Amino acid sequence: MSKDVEVALVLSGGAARGLSHIGIYKALCEFNITPKFIAGTSAGAIVGALIAKGYSAEEISHIAQKTDIISLKTFNPSHLGLFKPKSIKNNLTKYLGNIKFEDLSIPLVISTTDIKRGVPVYIKQGPLIPALMASSAMPLIYKPVVLDNLLMVDGGVSDNFPVTVIDKNKYKIVGCNVNPLAHLENDLGYKDLVERCVLMAINKDVINKKELCQVFIEPPELAHYGLFQISKAEEIIQIGYQYTLSLKEQFIKSLMIKPS
Repeated sequence: MSKDVEVALVLSGGAARGLSHIGIYKALCEFNITPKFIAGTSAGAIVGALIAKGYSAEEISHIAQKTDIISLKTFNPSHLGLFKPKSIKNNLTKYLGNIKFEDLSIPLVISTTDIKRGVPVYIKQGPLIPALMASSAMPLIYKPVVLDNLLMVDGGVSDNFPVTVIDKNKYKIVGCNVNPLAHLENDLGYKDLVERCVLMAINKDVINKKELCQVFIEPPELAHYGLFQISKAEEIIQIGYQYTLSLKEQFIKSLMIKPS
């Protein structure tokens, strides 16, 4: 890639589908693309934090498949959510430590939602783990997180594709959305209906926002995977990797990477 080009990476939320970001990042590394800025939501924020910490794609893949950084395994009913993700917090702390945003190797911005005011909140400084927990606190599933006296839930509620926090005059933007919507012909069960409504809601502004990206990555095969299919992690990661490799010519044209 041309030394004059600096790339910013946008990583959407998407629960289990967010694991596809790992494969996307692996392909970017093979293109010799190192992001200089990362913005992420929910699962994208978690993967982005691991990248910003300095982990390789292979290391992040191992972490994601062997631990509960994106999972629903810890059941602990509460009046504001079915799960208290203690194991997720413990594993994030294990691999990221009790660090601040300022300690990361790559600048990172995380989107979350102030549920009482109904507005997005973008966090780029202070303790990292509480911000990650807030960004991935899916309503009705995980208990909200209190940060700076604000009641925070999943960033996907208000901004699942936080591309607008990036200075478009400074960076070429690679945007990664892991929530393609396929045309369905079969009848929908209750779970499928709920999941599709969630996907439609978080995708509402991606159509306009993707125009801000020099390269927009949205692997269509992910439409066949549910938000909570953690058991398919390896497949989901591989889909992101293979699809991004298929965009090599677009990367060469838009970001001036050197073909190999």
